[in-house]
Amino acid sequence: MRKSRLSLTKPFSLRESTNFSGRNILQRHRHIGSSLNTDNKEINETELQDEMEVESDNYHNEKNNDDDISIRENNDYYSEADNYISEENNDNYGKEADDYDEEADDNHIEDDDDNYGEEDDYNDENVYYDDDDNGDNIIDDNDNYEEKIVDSSIDSDHMSNINGSFAPYFENLTSALLFCWVQKHNISTNAYNDLVEILQHQKFEVKDVVKNIRRFRQWRNRLPLMPIRTRSIKINLKKTPSTSKGTKLCYYLSIRDIIQNILNNPLLYDKLYFGPGIEAEEKKEYWHGDLWAESPLFGQEKITINREIYYPNEFIIYKENGKRRFGRIRSIVSINDELQIKIQRICTYYELPNNFHSNVRSITSESQLWLIDQHLEEGSIIANTYEIIKKVDITIVRDSTIITNSLFIKEILYKNNGHWKLRDVTLDYMHLCEYSTLSSPPSPYNNLRILKIFIDIYYDDFGTYRNTYHSLGGVYIQLGNMPFEMRKHLRNHFVLGFVPFGGCFKDFIHPFIKDMKQLEKGILMNVQGRDCWIIAGLGCITADLPQGNDLTGVKRHNAIRGCRTCLAKENATDITLDIASISRYHHITNIQFKNIFTALTLEERNNIAKEYGLQTSLPIFDQLQWERHLQSPQDIYHIIAGKTLKLLKLTITMLSPEGERNFIREWKSFEYPKQWSKLPNPISHLESFMMSDRIRLGMVMPFILNRSLTINCLKQQEMDKLQRRIKLNRNQVINAIIKCWAIVAKCSQLTFKISLTIDDRIELERYLKKEREVLVELFDDFVGLPNLHASYHLSRHVRTFGTLVNTAVGMKEMVHRIFKNKVPHTNCKNIEFDLLKYYTTLQAIRHLSDGGIDPRNLQHSVEFTNLFQDFSHLFKDWFIMESSETDNKEFKVCSPSSYFRNIILRKPVSVRNTNIGIDTVSFRTDLALAYESFGYNSSLINKTCNFYEYASYIQDMHNAEVQCHLSIDDVVTIQVADYGESYAVIKGIFKHKSNDGYLYPFIYVDWFEDICKNHDKLECPIFVLRHDDTYCKIFPLTVIEKVQKVHFVHDCNSRCKDNHNLENKHYLRNDFFFKAI
Repeated sequence: MRKSRLSLTKPFSLRESTNFSGRNILQRHRHIGSSLNTDNKEINETELQDEMEVESDNYHNEKNNDDDISIRENNDYYSEADNYISEENNDNYGKEADDYDEEADDNHIEDDDDNYGEEDDYNDENVYYDDDDNGDNIIDDNDNYEEKIVDSSIDSDHMSNINGSFAPYFENLTSALLFCWVQKHNISTNAYNDLVEILQHQKFEVKDVVKNIRRFRQWRNRLPLMPIRTRSIKINLKKTPSTSKGTKLCYYLSIRDIIQNILNNPLLYDKLYFGPGIEAEEKKEYWHGDLWAESPLFGQEKITINREIYYPNEFIIYKENGKRRFGRIRSIVSINDELQIKIQRICTYYELPNNFHSNVRSITSESQLWLIDQHLEEGSIIANTYEIIKKVDITIVRDSTIITNSLFIKEILYKNNGHWKLRDVTLDYMHLCEYSTLSSPPSPYNNLRILKIFIDIYYDDFGTYRNTYHSLGGVYIQLGNMPFEMRKHLRNHFVLGFVPFGGCFKDFIHPFIKDMKQLEKGILMNVQGRDCWIIAGLGCITADLPQGNDLTGVKRHNAIRGCRTCLAKENATDITLDIASISRYHHITNIQFKNIFTALTLEERNNIAKEYGLQTSLPIFDQLQWERHLQSPQDIYHIIAGKTLKLLKLTITMLSPEGERNFIREWKSFEYPKQWSKLPNPISHLESFMMSDRIRLGMVMPFILNRSLTINCLKQQEMDKLQRRIKLNRNQVINAIIKCWAIVAKCSQLTFKISLTIDDRIELERYLKKEREVLVELFDDFVGLPNLHASYHLSRHVRTFGTLVNTAVGMKEMVHRIFKNKVPHTNCKNIEFDLLKYYTTLQAIRHLSDGGIDPRNLQHSVEFTNLFQDFSHLFKDWFIMESSETDNKEFKVCSPSSYFRNIILRKPVSVRNTNIGIDTVSFRTDLALAYESFGYNSSLINKTCNFYEYASYIQDMHNAEVQCHLSIDDVVTIQVADYGESYAVIKGIFKHKSNDGYLYPFIYVDWFEDICKNHDKLECPIFVLRHDDTYCKIFPLTVIEKVQKVHFVHDCNSRCKDNHNLENKHYLRNDFFFKAI
C-alpha cells in the first residue's frame, strides 16, 4: 500500500560526483569551428549562425541557471547581492556576488584554472622552456599535436545573399552602425537588450531622442532628489600624498531626509514595524530582542494598570503562583497582540542558595534584596497586567557612599560555568531607561501618531582603485523597523555619505550627530500626506573588529585590553572566564574616561588609558543616548571567517605531501552545492581566499577531511606534537582533528541561523563552549585569539538583538561593490560627490517607481510606476528595483494557492530523458492524489505531461515576497504527516492540464529514508536514498511553505574511488550548511 506524503519543500542540489576543475568553454563550440573549414559540406550561413546561437544560449543558460535559479533567491540569506548588475560595466560584473571581495582593498585577482588544483597538469609530460626564446615558448618533444582553428571568417560559399550597399557584410546601414557602436563601446548583452526594448516599444519616438547628453543631467535635477550637503573637514596628511591639502570638502545626506524618503515610499512604509517589543518563541527581528523592548526610544515606554502608570525599570510587587514577590519591570512586551509585563525576579536573603548565608548578610536580611540575572531561566517571568499589585521603592546602590533606609540592592545572583555566584550590582548593564529619555510631543502635536525609528549605522573603509591605494569610508544606514526579509536586500541599505581619503570619521559624522539629537527629542514630519511625530534613536553600530573598537573608544585588539565588550587580557580564551564580572559597562567606562581626562600630564594620561584599554578621547557617539558596549555588537561575519582561516592554515600546514595529494583529490571531486562558485585551491592559493570562501569551505571541510585524512597524511613532527599535547594515539589524533572541524562548522551554522528558538540558543551556547575548548586544546595559536574570544559575547548579542545575523555585516560589505564598480565611470576628480550624485539619482528613480510621494507636490507619478511594468527587461536585475521575472520563452502555469504567484517553468526536457514512467498506474495514482490535496477530485482525462528543468515562483511569507527557485536534483524538505520533516530529491518538474483546461505544476521526487543513525565522527544523520514506489512521489508545487536549503553528501566507503559507488545509497545530511551571504 502506497503512503501519501504531503509537504513543505526547501530546495538544494544533490550531485553524485562533481569535478570543478579543467572546464573549457571552447570545447562547446569545437564542432562549429571544424564545420567552418569543411569544403564538402554545404551549410547555409543562417543555419550556422542559429547553431552557434543555440550553443551559446545553451552554455549561458547552463551558467546563468546556476546563478538565476539557485543563487538569486530572496529566501537565501543576503542573496539580493546576486541580483545587482552594473549596466555600464556588465561584462566585468558577471561573476557571482558571493565572489565579491569583502576586504577593504579589494585587490582580488581572478585566478586561472591552475587556481583550482590544475597546477600539476604538465607533470606527466616532458615539457621544458626554450632558453633561446627567453622562456616565452613551451616546447614539447612530441610535435604530433593537432592544431585547430577556433575562430575565422566564414567562406564565401557559406555567406547568405544580402543586397544593399553594405553587402555582403551587413543587411543595411542600421545594422552596420549598431555593430560598430557595440564594438567601440564594448556594449554588454544586457545593455543591448535594454536598448532594443526601448527602440521597439510602440511609444518610442525618434524625434524625442535627446541629442545632447547634458540635457539628461539637467533633467536629473527635476527628480525628487535628496539634497546633498557639503562641509569642510580636516585631512590627515600622514595618510595622503604629499600634494594633499590640509582640508577637503566632504559630501553627505541628512538622516532626516533619508527617513522622510523611506516613510514616504508606500512599498517600504506599509511593511515597517512600529510598536512594542514582541516576546516570540522564534526570534528573528530586532523587535524580538531585549534592546527594542526595554528602550523607550523604540518600544513601549509605559502602561496604565488600575489608573496608575507603570514604566520599565520600576520596582513592583506582583503575584506569582499565589505568592507576593518583589520584581523589577524590564519591559512591556506584546504577546499575541496583548501587552504584558516582563519582570526581573528579585530574591530575599532566605531565598539565596545556602552557601551565601552568612552573619554579615543576615544583619541586613530585612532590608537587602538581590537581583537575579535576567538572562537565567530563573531570572525573569512574563506576568499579566492583573498580576501587578503595586509599585514599591527599592534603591540600587551602585555607590558605596549612598545611605538608604528603604529596601536596597547591592548584589546580583548569577551563574558561571554552572555554579551560583554573586557580583556587585555595578557589574551589570544599566537599564536602557536610565540613560535614554523620551520627550513628549509639544501640546499642539499630542494627538499625532508617534513613529519610533531604530537606526543601524555601519562604517567601513573600502578601496576605490585596484592598483592605487585610495580608500573611502562608506557610512550606511538601515532601519531596524524593516523585517529581515527587507533588510537583506541591497536596495534597503541607505547611504549617508563617504568619508574622504585621509578624512576623520569624527569630523564627517558631526551633522549626523546633530540631526540625531533632534530626532531623539522628536520632530514633526509629513508621512504619506499626514503629519506624524518622528522619534529616532541609535539602535546599534556595526563594523569590523578594529573599527568597531574605534567607534566605542576602545583600543584595538593588539592592546593589553583590546576587546570592546570586556576587560579580558592574556587569558582571553580561558574556558573558566567569568565574562559578567569583567565586562565593560557604560557607567564604569565613563568613570575611567574621567580619570583619563583629569590626569595632570600627557604621560600619566596615556598610562591610565593603556591600563583601561581605552583611547584618550571620547567616542563621537557618546553624544547620543546609547550604551556604548551593549550597542556595538561583535560581527559574526568577520569572527567566523577569521577563525576558519586560522584553522584552515593550521590544518594545511600539518599535511604531509601524501596528505596534500589526498586532500586535493577529495577537494576536487567533492559534491559542492551547485550554486557555489569555484573555490580557490586551499593548498596553493590559501591567501587569496575571500571571507565568503572561508565560510563556505568551513561547511564542507569536515567531510573532505573525513574522506582524505589518515595517519600518513600528517607530518611526523606535527603528529608527535599533537600526541604530546592531547595524549592520544595516532588514530585518535586524526579523529580529533575531524571532530574539531565538525564542532567549528556546527558552531558557524548555529551562529548564522536566521531565526532562533530557546533550544537553538541553548545549543548555540553549548557549541560555542565546545568550540573554545577543542580549539585551545589542539592548537596553541588559538590561545588568546581575538576572533575566538569574541565568541564569548555572542550569547549576550543574541538576547539583545534577537539574532546574530541582524547585526552581521556580510550584506553591508556587498554595498561597497556598487560604488567600486561606478568609480571607473567617473572622472576620478571628486569621487565622493560623483558617487553620491549617482546614488541619489537611483534612489529618486526607485522612489517614483515605487509610487513614492514627491514632497514638492505631495503626489506620486502613475506614469513612472507604469514605466517599470512596461519595460520589464530594462528594470530587471537592477538592485534598486524589486526583482521581476518575465521572458517570452518562459511558460506560466496556474497556482492553486493564493500565496503563490508568477509560477514559471523553464527549459523543456523530453520525458524520455527523465527516466520517469508517466503511463504507469503508480504515476496516475500519485497525480490524482496530488490534485486531491488542493481540492480537485475529478477523474483525470488528460495524460500528457510536459517536463522542465527549472521552476520559479513568488511566495508571500510573513508580509514579505520571496523569490523561490527549484531545479532537477534539488534536495527538498517535505513536512509529512506522522513522519515530521522528510527529505527528497526532485527528479522531475512538470505541468499537467486538468479537466477544466488549466495547467498546474507538480514535482516528482525520490525519498531519503532516515535510518535513525548518526555518523560517528561528524555526528550528521545518515539517510538511504530510495528509488522505489513505497511512498507517494508526486506533489503540487504549491505545497511549499518556505524555502530553506539543505545539502546531502555521499557517505563514501572503500569502494568509492574516483567516483562514488552508486550501489552505496547512504548519504549524510550536511548539518553544517547555511547561507552566509
